This record gives sequence, structure tokens and C-alpha cells, in this order.
Amino acid sequence: MDECEKKTGEKVSLLIVDDIDRIARDYGVHLEITKELKRRRIEYQSVKMKFENTPAGTFIE
Repeated sequence: MDECEKKTGEKVSLLIVDDIDRIARDYGVHLEITKELKRRRIEYQSVKMKFENTPAGTFIE
């Protein structure tokens, strides 16, 4: 994300992935990445799967 922001001069606010399992194959790594995205206030969306920003949506994620 830092590299993208450096090249464009703009803050990254959205990450689009084809499928949620493309974020990481290892669940622990997935949690670390999503934690970092939340810390940076970067939203992410999956093209193939929709989930809500609710406790139930987080569980599905």
C-alpha cells in the first residue's frame, strides 16, 4: 500500500480482490492483513463474494 500511495500521491482507500481467499492462503496471515487494512482504514471488497460490515459479515469473512 505504501508503494501505491508513493507512486500515485493518493491514499489507498479500497482494495478489490477476485475472491476473499486471494488475500492470503494461511488464515493467520489473512487476519494480519485484514487487521492492517482496518488500521489504515482501507476497505476491501470481493468480486465473487459480498459480505456486510456487521458481526455476521465478519464471521463469514
